[in-house]
Amino acid sequence: KIPVTISVIKGQDGQPHRVPTIPLGEILGQETDSTIQEELNLFSAQYDKLIENCQGTLLAISLEKKIIGKANPLLYWKLGDYLNSFVKYEENSRFFINGFYQQLSRDLKLSQSSLRKMLNFRRCLNRKQVDTNKSWGFYSVGNKVTENRS
Repeated sequence: KIPVTISVIKGQDGQPHRVPTIPLGEILGQETDSTIQEELNLFSAQYDKLIENCQGTLLAISLEKKIIGKANPLLYWKLGDYLNSFVKYEENSRFFINGFYQQLSRDLKLSQSSLRKMLNFRRCLNRKQVDTNKSWGFYSVGNKVTENRS
């Protein structure tokens, strides 16, 4: 596996952009640079898709909290599902994100422990087991479902 660091740099447009980087020593002796670059671009696109999906769900959570005072716990399950899908994708890739939770925390502006809880929530319960009458707090605070297992 090749470690990938997702750096945030300012582009020519002045906006921050996520850019994947890998240590040069990791690619020496491997396939052509273009093959690795293509795979790295695909890996980066998958990470960008993860961030976009999570940001959309976080927006939905925020709106529900404003409108009805709490968010449907299925939205947190959905966030965990996005994380779970990316982790599975990463397991089958030659790349992995160095400091996954740290970089994800930075990009989503969520704590690493919250991200772990959402992933564990998704892994421990299937969608039909989530009681939408309960709050995320029920599942995330002192509940065995979301204890840190990853």
